Amino acid sequence: MGLVQGPIFNMERPRLLRKPNVPEAAEEFGRLASRLAQSELPEYAGLTQLARARCLETLGSRTAETDALIAAARQFMLAHQEQSDQHAATSGAQLQAAIALYNAAIRHQLSAQRGLLAARTCLELAHALRRQGRTRQALLYYQDAADLQTPPAALESRELAVRCQLELVDLEAALSSLDDMHTALEELGGSSSAHSLTARYLRWCEVTQVLLLLAAEPPAGQPKPAHTRLLDGLTKPDGRHRGGHLSECVHLLLQSLVLAVRRRHLSALYRLEGDLRPHLDESQRHLLDRLVRQVETRVPAQK
Repeated sequence: MGLVQGPIFNMERPRLLRKPNVPEAAEEFGRLASRLAQSELPEYAGLTQLARARCLETLGSRTAETDALIAAARQFMLAHQEQSDQHAATSGAQLQAAIALYNAAIRHQLSAQRGLLAARTCLELAHALRRQGRTRQALLYYQDAADLQTPPAALESRELAVRCQLELVDLEAALSSLDDMHTALEELGGSSSAHSLTARYLRWCEVTQVLLLLAAEPPAGQPKPAHTRLLDGLTKPDGRHRGGHLSECVHLLLQSLVLAVRRRHLSALYRLEGDLRPHLDESQRHLLDRLVRQVETRVPAQK
């Protein structure tokens, strides 16, 4: 049976035949999209939201159009995720549609001088791509978000970008990003309070930098002065803890780690690995594992 039959069609016919009422159509598409989403039909909900966005574009309602584009993108992303969860074959068309719609929304937000909203949309897309295992694509949107945000708000985006680089084992790029992040943090004056948000990021930066400097292949040419100062601050006799960003416990553990790696002292390294691990997050633990494996390949196992 058709959707419109007999007397119902006769009642609807005058409305269907008259010049389209675009505002009414936009409202109808919005209601239909909500019903489809509630019925767990995300692909159809996405298509309907896209139709709503086209109506709003005709009406010149740029803000509402942008919201509809994002709503459509979310539904297409959800449809792709559901297919992936079911291990069903997919062409990737839904994912590509979602990315294209997010990008269109970001362009609208930027053209309206709404950079912070654009940053939020970049982050939403980056999170979704990372959940899909598309780390390299997610990295680009985390970096875009950080560029659009003010320095304090950009800290999380910068950290997430570094985590993506670590997942991609792009250690040189991660170290460069950490250098930039560390410089920005020092400019914010994060050292003024041990409990401040910026101090927390400084601690994370410094621990990750030390692990990266030890785990990364030696760079060509001279090391950066900042890197030399960081390691020297741990290994020189006067490099004792002075109430800086790191706790005394972590400072001493890192100090011992640098010495054990430089001396290729495996038994000490194994002990330090167990002691240091509880103080590290997942990304840092992966770096520590990589570091231990590298030292193991350079010296015979000690008994």
